[in-house]
Amino acid sequence: MTESPAIPIRPDTIAAVILGAAVPMMLAGRGWMQGSAAAALVLVLVLAARRRSWPSGLLSDPQSRWMAVVLAAWLPAVMLSFDPIKSAETWGRVALILAGTGLLGAWLRERPDLHAATVKAMVAVTTVAAGWAVATMTIGFVGDAPAAVLTRDVLNSYKAAASAAGCLTPVLLWGATRLRGRWRYAAVSAAILCIGVIALTSSRSAMAGLAAGGILAGAVFAARTRRWWIGAVSTVAVAVIVLKWLLLMGPRSVNSALDTYFPVWLVDQHRQAIWQFVAGKFTESPFVGHGINVVNFLPGAHESVPGYNVEFVPSHPHNWLLELLAETGLLGTLPVVAWLGWMMQRLLRHSAMAPIAPALAGLMGCWWGAALFNTSFWSVWWQLTFLLLLVVAATAPAEPSR
Repeated sequence: MTESPAIPIRPDTIAAVILGAAVPMMLAGRGWMQGSAAAALVLVLVLAARRRSWPSGLLSDPQSRWMAVVLAAWLPAVMLSFDPIKSAETWGRVALILAGTGLLGAWLRERPDLHAATVKAMVAVTTVAAGWAVATMTIGFVGDAPAAVLTRDVLNSYKAAASAAGCLTPVLLWGATRLRGRWRYAAVSAAILCIGVIALTSSRSAMAGLAAGGILAGAVFAARTRRWWIGAVSTVAVAVIVLKWLLLMGPRSVNSALDTYFPVWLVDQHRQAIWQFVAGKFTESPFVGHGINVVNFLPGAHESVPGYNVEFVPSHPHNWLLELLAETGLLGTLPVVAWLGWMMQRLLRHSAMAPIAPALAGLMGCWWGAALFNTSFWSVWWQLTFLLLLVVAATAPAEPSR
């Protein structure tokens, strides 16, 4: 089997490599990921300024128009916020992230010759970073440190990275279909290592995201190919595996003083208490919410949950839908839900999306599924995870470069 030809090293290639490495760098830390994304953007801007040639079609792209609508819908929540300054800062930051990743996407779309370099960089850095994570989480002793202490500290450090690893998995598997030779096997190996990170951290949210991604990708593939049995089999298989894993994990703690709406082996009681509190805040201001990124500062948020030595909302609601509803109201949430529906409609019916539809469906399932149980919708690293992977997958040329 022939190998892909060597890619010449030039500033454009370096920008593409940094872009591909950004999300896998989350396994080394949030700063590494955010620094890589910033470096790629700065390099693209410098190259564009030097050549006096800027990526075209950025403002006319349907995705850009949707993002403009969402940002506009959030403005009332900023102006009427419980903390207008904090909400304005968050809104401005999100706008910059959307603009930056949109520019990177427009640039990469115009450079199909660099797409393979981006995917290869993602595969290579994921292999190293995820391989190191798996190795460090399975070490028994380092010096005289007890394995239990070492394992607990290491596992906690990789909790957030596990969700990013879940989002990487469908994109890596899709990348394996576009690469040749050893790179194809490397991409599959990298995806397996990402699943290993999730399993070793026992991250329920990452596992939920991976399950949602698998089911959604299988459903989109089945709908596009008319092979409905594939969607049915993938759904049943994923559901059985996840349910078995959750039952083996068992409930973390049970407190009879708290009302629960879901089985505690599925969603722990503290998380359910958070959701009940946030849902109550939504009913207080259902149309415009209380303001972007302020729910953990609202009255009662830092009171202790009965029977637990923890606060109701110590940092964020652990659910993107409730977070948006409580902070931006129906006015700010419905456009996001409408965009998701529009994306799914394109994945199912738009002919140009056929080659990447299952991968994008898997990415969307992983990201939005995991965000139903953990992470803040406004976290920089979490938004970058989704948007950068979306850039890589959505800008793929029709025919992979060889």
